[in-house]
Amino acid sequence: MWSTDAMTPETFVAQRQAAWGELRALLSMSSSRRQLRNLGGDKVRRMADLYREVAADLAIARLRFPALAPELADLVRDSHAILYQPRRPKLRSVLSFLTQGFPRLVRSEWRIVTIGIALLMGPFLLAMVWGIIAPNKAEVLLPEVWRGVARDGPTAKPISPGIGALAEGTLFFTSILVNNVRVGFLTFAGGVLFGVGAGFVLVSNGMLFGALTGISISHGHGLELFALTTAHGVLELSAISIAGAAGTRMGWSLVDPGPVSRSKALAEAAGKAVRLIVGVSVALFFAALVEGYVTPSSLFGPWGKIGIGIAIGAAFWAYIVLAGREAKVKDADGPLA
Repeated sequence: MWSTDAMTPETFVAQRQAAWGELRALLSMSSSRRQLRNLGGDKVRRMADLYREVAADLAIARLRFPALAPELADLVRDSHAILYQPRRPKLRSVLSFLTQGFPRLVRSEWRIVTIGIALLMGPFLLAMVWGIIAPNKAEVLLPEVWRGVARDGPTAKPISPGIGALAEGTLFFTSILVNNVRVGFLTFAGGVLFGVGAGFVLVSNGMLFGALTGISISHGHGLELFALTTAHGVLELSAISIAGAAGTRMGWSLVDPGPVSRSKALAEAAGKAVRLIVGVSVALFFAALVEGYVTPSSLFGPWGKIGIGIAIGAAFWAYIVLAGREAKVKDADGPLA
């Protein structure tokens, strides 16, 4: 270290100017993260050492030589921006997360995801059986506007092939996507309320759609309803179940934080929940595509639409169960990790 007791601005500049110039030269060669990587490890370490030295010079300048402080402050700021610039998610990282990290994350939360599916499908099956056995009584589970649909059969204007159909399907897809995101968000947000809200959303929706299905079957409209809902519904309900699990994970961290504080447990759970929601959003996007273009299309018959829905659902859960088991992919936990 040098002594500043008898130092003048001129001697201070003379002693430190070479280091400042060296740091400026390195900065000029590393205006982006890629250029910084290309410098090589030795030069990056040298830049970090110079950055710390200049930061110390800035402290001295502010105390002893204020006229020099603005220039040094700019140099310190620019160095910090290069050395500590935030990492930007890369397309490769995003794809790695979707193909590897998301299914691993869902599997790691399999207990709470299973509970979410059970809360949705359990009431669905019970309400469906009740609707088949006692359709008039089961109508109490349906809003008034749905009762006519259950008794008389669902009606949907088919979209025939053509440019006009493409525009109509696009508008339909957009409205569906907004609705799916809203439902997914409500399920997720409900889970944050100690898991109670998500459970209510899943159970109530399961009962609603179960009753509609059972009553439709009892009146001889089951095939029509399945054709109208299965193509997109399997994937959509799977995604909503995972959204509920994501929210419940956050809510449960407040109930049972484990050996850490509630704030730390919540922060850790929130990180996982946000990554789950990213994957859920992609699934809801594809479900909306199917609902906007396949479900109302006249190109596919009822059994074709049912087959498409089963195939999509099977492919999604095969992806959840199998993807990311062997490969060790860099950044597989995603850009949000």
